[in-house]
Order: sequence, then structure tokens, then C-alpha cells
Amino acid sequence: MPSKHVRVVVRTRPTGRFAEQTFRIHEDTNAIDVKLPKSDVGGTVNNQVDSFSFKFDRVLHNASQERVFDEFARELLGTGGTGVLDGFNGTCMAYGQTGAGKTFTMVGGPANFAYRGIIPRCITALFTAIAARPECAITVRLGALEIYNELMMDLLPYPSAGDTAADQQIQEDSKGGVSVKGLTRRVALTEEECLQAFFEADAARAVSEHSLNVLSSRSHFVVTLFVESRSRVESNERVVYSKIHLVDLAGSERLKKTGSFGATLKEATFINKSLTFLEQVVVALSDKRRDHVPYRSSKLTHLLKDSIGGNCRTMMIANIWPEGSHVEETVSTLRFATRMMRVSNEATQNIQLDSQQLIRKYEREIRDLKQELAMHDILSGRSQMSYEPYTPEEQREIEKAAEQYFEGEVADVDITSIKQVRELFQSMRRLYQNQQQALQSRPARAHPSQAPGAGAEGDVAEGGQPAAEGAGGADEGVGDEEAAAGLSVGVAADQSKRAKGAGLEGGAIDQEARAAGKRRSPDGVAGEQRGDAQAGPAPPDRQTAFTDFKASTEEGQQLEAAFNQNKIDQRTKKQELRTVAEEISRVKVSMEEVKEMVQKKQRERSAEGAKVGGDSSVSLIDEEEYALIKRLKDLKKQYREQFDAHKELKAHLLQIDHNIQKCKTQLLQAFERWYEEKYGQLVSGADAVASAAKTLSSSTRGPEGDDLDENEQFDMMEASRLETQHPDALAFYNAKRKTSPRRTAGRSPGPSPRRH
Repeated sequence: MPSKHVRVVVRTRPTGRFAEQTFRIHEDTNAIDVKLPKSDVGGTVNNQVDSFSFKFDRVLHNASQERVFDEFARELLGTGGTGVLDGFNGTCMAYGQTGAGKTFTMVGGPANFAYRGIIPRCITALFTAIAARPECAITVRLGALEIYNELMMDLLPYPSAGDTAADQQIQEDSKGGVSVKGLTRRVALTEEECLQAFFEADAARAVSEHSLNVLSSRSHFVVTLFVESRSRVESNERVVYSKIHLVDLAGSERLKKTGSFGATLKEATFINKSLTFLEQVVVALSDKRRDHVPYRSSKLTHLLKDSIGGNCRTMMIANIWPEGSHVEETVSTLRFATRMMRVSNEATQNIQLDSQQLIRKYEREIRDLKQELAMHDILSGRSQMSYEPYTPEEQREIEKAAEQYFEGEVADVDITSIKQVRELFQSMRRLYQNQQQALQSRPARAHPSQAPGAGAEGDVAEGGQPAAEGAGGADEGVGDEEAAAGLSVGVAADQSKRAKGAGLEGGAIDQEARAAGKRRSPDGVAGEQRGDAQAGPAPPDRQTAFTDFKASTEEGQQLEAAFNQNKIDQRTKKQELRTVAEEISRVKVSMEEVKEMVQKKQRERSAEGAKVGGDSSVSLIDEEEYALIKRLKDLKKQYREQFDAHKELKAHLLQIDHNIQKCKTQLLQAFERWYEEKYGQLVSGADAVASAAKTLSSSTRGPEGDDLDENEQFDMMEASRLETQHPDALAFYNAKRKTSPRRTAGRSPGPSPRRH
């Protein structure tokens, strides 16, 4: 891949005190203009530069988390064969002042699925892409570390805060690649396991509070996803490997603004120092005349050596805080982002051959070739042929045949194989070398013609037997990919269905109108029953009046028509929703059937591999199994499409329900106004107070309790809600729940953020 510059995206923190006079955000041209106020210190003639203009690859102003991921980080996972699954390294880092939103961008909200950051979204997108490649056996490992006060600490498992022995060391390989010695790489077979490991590492970070940020990160947080891919339909000794760094840098701080002191002051000093070294590295890389780049100045720059100017596709998001009180920090961040765009990386595909797999492959090929030769010899009448190494006795017989040929006892030697020819030449060489040694050991006065016959008895050295090297060692197989079970969406009951025949003319609204009429009576008695106790004519029945209002007034007719149209739309959408739900259930059943067939084929292949003593975990699959895997992939795609359609129909239904409720409210309010204007003098308002009190009392009654505690009830309701919200929400919620302090109550305490 040709060299490309670091892609830089600027994201603004949403604020109600946006400095409109200072900042001009141009999303259409991806530019930012900054105009600084003139300082009075400079006097009348002031040549201070007061305006700046910056242009970047992308500017995102008040953007959502989903938009940031789609336009910034998604391409690292693979588009056009240049992603992580194709063997290209990637890095995504967030840079900016403290409180500008870096951690929110990378990690996300505390427990809100919609506000999840780039790191959990990358994990979800990675496993989605893996599910779309059934022809590959892909292994994902997650590592996490933090650089705290120039100490590199492994967060999986989490070391104690004062354990100085936990400092990890950086090492480089012969190709210039950088890795952390002894870093824990946890294998994640599913999206949920990977998210859970990430949440455990995030909970172990060092955080503290200062005047600008309640939960300020006090360390640089680096999450690395290591991906290894092997083909399941072709030769599997070819391994495609890559890694993606997801970096949440600690924010630069001005001590006079943060008010840091004590341990927080020491942390701020180390943070600013490491960020200064990072800027020095960027300046050195942008200057083509400099030969030396100070990567080893800090742990952060050394760790990111292959991400900045190396074998990697790097993207940086610059978070800014566009308020008048943070102008200097914002300009400094924009200048650093501009310098970062001058850094060029050259990403190359990472492919290597597995030596153990190659040995096993060659052993299989040799075994097959020997069998082919044996069959050929049998058909040619040469069944006595053997292709095993010669024994010492056979080597001595060939050497004796060579001696007889030299002495003229035989005219020729029968040749049966190439292996015999090679052994015959080796015997001739040994005979020649022995003859030369015998001639050199004779006295110098001896004439060569008087020398005895060549080849004294016992002078021939016995040839060694070549040892056959086996390919021992444990098998290094890649685990079988588990197809993630989808969400089952059944046909939901129509909970909003009214009683049969209950339309506007005697349906729900009429019932509410009758209820409103009853609220006019303090004891729930109809208004006409009180007629004897009141003077004057009694008002008409409210149901009759409501029917008259809808038929005789223009406002009532319009609201009734809108209500009826919404009800028609609701019935149409519910029928479509029912059809989609049935299709989802059908696809789900098909997925389960195909998945069972794939597992059966895998068990048969494993049993067959065990019989022949091979490595069944990485053995090649046949055409039938590949067709089943391809079918399962198509069904998963169809399932997701139907699920998206189901989600969209649910959203439409929610909007229609909202419109229906709005029409009902407007209709009842309009009827109340009309009724009060026409019959208000005949109705007493005192009973409305008693009715409101009764309504309030009934609204405070809660549901009957069950055997579940509050946490379990919340978990069940949350899981039920997330199943209909998004296909990936359930894995996120389960992983978050398993690392939540609420779930570990009463157990041994797990990792928790270090606070000062």
C-alpha cells in the first residue's frame, strides 16, 4: 500500500457557551477559523496575530457517537481489502485538552448502549465482519495497558496501584515492530467476552478529579486487538495477522486552571511531559531533513513507534472545547492536529507461514507421494522397491558392489532407483578418500607403482545413517468459530387492541368521555341522578354531547378524521410487522437447522482427523461443509435485514401510537372546552377534586411483587428491552453487567478505578 498521511478528524464538544465571535466551524469545507481578541498589553500598535485558519480531513460539529464512528473509525476494520482482517495494522487515537471529550469519544457513556464509544463499536464491528467470513478461522485477542507516571501497567489482570514491579517493558523485533513483553492477551471467542475484557480494563484505569473534569483520566489508555486469520478452504499454513491500537490519551492540562496539587499535580506533570515528547516526535517526522526521531524519549512514543511513521494506518481525532475560556488550549490542539497530518505511514500486509503447519503439510505430502510410488512400483512389477532410508547392512552391500566394480570383478551394477545411485556415489567417495589417505601415509621413498592394491581390509569407514526428523510438538490449532446465536423475535400480542366494535362512535374515546361524565359526580353517580337535588335543567348526557360534538362541529370532524386515519395506518403497520416477525422466526429456525448440520460435519471431521492422527482443528473443509457455512452466512445476513426492517416498523408504530394519543388528547380537550362553553353553568366543579384525588390514589399503586429482587427485575426488563432495540445491544449489556459493581455485591471485590 502506498504511503498515506495520518487522517485527522476534529470533533467539537457540545456546549451552551459556544464562542461564536471566536470560532467559525465550516463542516462543508472541513475548516475552522479562529479569531483571537486583541490584547491590551500590546499597546496601540499591536502586530499580534489574531486570526488562524485550519483545514482538516473532516470536521464534526455536535456529532453523535454513531456518526463519529461511521465517518472516522469504521474504515480501519476493512473496506476494499485494506482492513484489519486483511492483515493491515491500524491505530485510532484521541488527542485534546482535559475535559474536551476524549474518553467519551473512545469509551462512551457509563452504561448507555446508544452512547458507547469507538472502542466498543470497533469490537462489535470486528465480530460482525468475522461472522461474514466463514471461510476463515479467525482468532481475536485483547490486550489493555495504561501508562501511568511513565510506568506501563497491564490491566488484564489489574495490578495493585503501588506495585512497581508491574512495569512492563517494550521490545522490538527484527522488522521494527513494537510489542510489550509479557502483556496479557486474552482470547475472546465471542463479542460478549471481548467487551467484558474491555470493561474490566476500563474499570481499572486511574482517574481523579479537578476543577475542569470530575472523572479525569490520569493515564494514557491503550487497548489493542490482535487478529490472526487462517483459511479453512485453502492451505492453512498461511497466517494473516494484524493489530489495531485504540488509544485514549490523557488530556493536556494548565495547572492554573485545573488547580491540581499533590498526587494530581505529579500526574499532570508526567502527562504534559509525555505529550510534549509526542509532539517532538511528530515535528521530527514532519521534517524530511531530520534523520533521528526521538521515539525512545517516553514510553508512549516508543509504544506508538509503528503507529506514527511506521507500518500502520493511523487516524487521530482531535477533541476541542470551543468556549471563550479555552481558546489557547483549542488553538494548541488544532496546531498539533495540523502537524500530525504531515506524518506519513506506509502500511504493508502482515503475512507469515506457520512453521509447524508447514512441517505437518510436508509430512502429509511425503506420505502421499510414498503411497503413490508404492502403487506405481506394484503396477510395474517392482514390488521389492523400498523408499525408506538404507540400513547399515544395505550400505555395506552397496559399498561392496562398488569395490567389485573398481576391481573389475563385475562389469556393471544393477540400478533400481535414484536413491541407490546416490548411495553408490557416496560409497565411491568414501573409497576414494580412504585410498588417498592410504597413499599419503606411505613413506616418501616408496614408488607409487610398488604400492599394494588399493583398499585394505577394514579401511572402509562405515557410513552414518541419516536420522529422520519428525515434526513433534503440540498442535497449534485455531479454535472453531462459533456462530453467534441471533435474537428470536416472535409475533407480539396486539396489546393496543380495543374491544370488538370499539371505534370512535362508542369506543375508547367514548368510554373516556363517559368516564369524564362520571368524574362530574363525587361518588361516581351519573349527573342526571343528581338532577333532583339541583335546581334548574340538567345538562345532556356527556356521551350524547360527545357524539353531537363530533358530528356538528368542524373541529370535531377534523380530529375524528385524523384519528381514524391513524388507526388505519396502525392496522396496516401491525400487519406488516406481523409478517416480518413471522419471516424472522422462519429464518431463525433455518439458521438453527443449518448450524446443527455444520456442527455435525465438524464433529465428523474431528473424528476423522483423530483417526489419522492429524490436526483436525485447522484441517481443510470439504465442499459440502463450505456450502453449509455459506448458507448460514446468507441466513444471518437475511436475519439482520429482517431485524432492521422490524426495528423500522416498530419505530413507525411508536410514532403512530403517539399520533393517536395526541389526537385523543386534542379531541377530549376540544370537547371539554365546547362542553364548558355550552353547559358550564349547569355543571358543578366541586366533584372534580374528588375524582382527581381518586385518580392520584390509584396511580400510586404498584404491581404485585414476585420472587425476584430489584436487580433481577431490572436485568430482565433491560434484556427484554434491548432484544427489540438492536441485535448487538444484548452482548454489550451482558458484558457491562458482568463487570458492574452492582453485580459483584457480596463477592470478592473486583477491579475498580483508582481515585485520589
